[in-house]
Amino acid sequence: MHDIDNDAFIEINNHEEELKNYRAYFKNAAKQDKKRITLRINSKDLNTIRKKASEQVLPYQTLINILLRHYVRGKIEITL
Repeated sequence: MHDIDNDAFIEINNHEEELKNYRAYFKNAAKQDKKRITLRINSKDLNTIRKKASEQVLPYQTLINILLRHYVRGKIEITL
């Protein structure tokens, strides 16, 4: 599995236990100060994001949130 926040690969031995940990993490993360928004996105881009999120065993909304957080924190730049 690819660790998105640290840009590293990690070995997962017990997938069920790891999924249980992720579920607990996401449940707690949902309690953070977050705002619900509506976003229009190109269908092909959304399908690609969903595929990449699935490869990381993440909900696609979490991947979008991580990408936005990295942009806001200056970890990634976008050239327009």
